[in-house]
Amino acid sequence: MQARNGDAVAAAETFERAVREAGPDAVHVKDYHESTGGMRQAALLAIVKGKAEVGQEKAALKWAKKEFSPVLKARAFLDVAETILARQRGKGGQQD
Repeated sequence: MQARNGDAVAAAETFERAVREAGPDAVHVKDYHESTGGMRQAALLAIVKGKAEVGQEKAALKWAKKEFSPVLKARAFLDVAETILARQRGKGGQQD
């Protein structure tokens, strides 16, 4: 929300706090319902996408590369790429 409202500094601070609270490899983010199996992944990817949305793509990729499993890492890289593409399209970039 902070990033969408143009407060990149506050958004960056919030993302960094979320990363710290998640812990290494997000050990503090738990899936409480086995059937959902995606709460942890959703939390991690939301952090990555949020960082990318405020122009911190390199930091998002660095964190994902270090902390994530191969499958989650691939999804994170895709989310960052999609965010960059959306930003370029919003600035008059080339469309499909």
